[in-house]
Amino acid sequence: MEAINWECDALNTGSDIFLMHAGFEDMVKPKYHDFVLLCYVAFGEGRHHIANKEFDISEGDIFIVNPNVVHYFSRTGRVEYPELYYCMISEKKAKSIFKEIKNDFPELKSFFDNSFLNYIYAKDNTNKEIRGLFVRMIDEFMTSPPGGRTLVQSYLTITMAKVFRRYLQAMNNPVFNRNKTVDQVIRYINYNLNYGVTLHDISDAFHLSEEYLCRLFKCHTGTTIKQFILNLRLDKIKDLLQNTDRSIESIAVSLGCGQEYLSRLFKKHTGMSLLEYRKKYHYKA
Repeated sequence: MEAINWECDALNTGSDIFLMHAGFEDMVKPKYHDFVLLCYVAFGEGRHHIANKEFDISEGDIFIVNPNVVHYFSRTGRVEYPELYYCMISEKKAKSIFKEIKNDFPELKSFFDNSFLNYIYAKDNTNKEIRGLFVRMIDEFMTSPPGGRTLVQSYLTITMAKVFRRYLQAMNNPVFNRNKTVDQVIRYINYNLNYGVTLHDISDAFHLSEEYLCRLFKCHTGTTIKQFILNLRLDKIKDLLQNTDRSIESIAVSLGCGQEYLSRLFKKHTGMSLLEYRKKYHYKA
């Protein structure tokens, strides 16, 4: 497919930064752009094709793409499409941000000058730190309160620095820092969390007995597979309650369970109802 130019009208009329929360329908065909694109996978999963490479993407994946790099998204046969946070940054503004922080990241010189490394791929941490910053940027941008523009620029610089930090941490640390099989199991659980993944599913996927998997996982993580899945589910529920305005019904659907079950599960393990937790910890509270 021939790549087409993806233009951002707001940047063409003098703005330096434009943010939006959308699906990936705008990027299902190969495109390039004259701005720097910061992209965060907020929900769902799919595939990102970029610079002749392919990445299976899921929640918490982050890309920073330099100008004139051809890329696009596609689905992977799953039911759920990804929802993405986009931040388009004029080349002039991006260079200003890079100039401000590049001395802290000398390893990324070829990205800052777009001479060799033309995109960055990183993952958010378990606390969804980058996600939280992105949500606040979008909120300030959309509501435009006094001082909002200043806060957006500050959040963007902080976000960029943290993404670069996470990218370098991943490059400098081995992926399999526990045990290769355990690491792959954890990736599998994360990737399939929304589809009710079970120990039996994992056993079938890796052609290992459930007993062996349980012993191996407990040995290298200190917890059981069942507890690990439960903790991930609770963390995801908390993240959605804290950082989005999604309804309880929508959260239940995204996790592949009923609203009543979700409410019982959350109350049992946190001592708070879903609404009580949102009221106390939502970022606008």
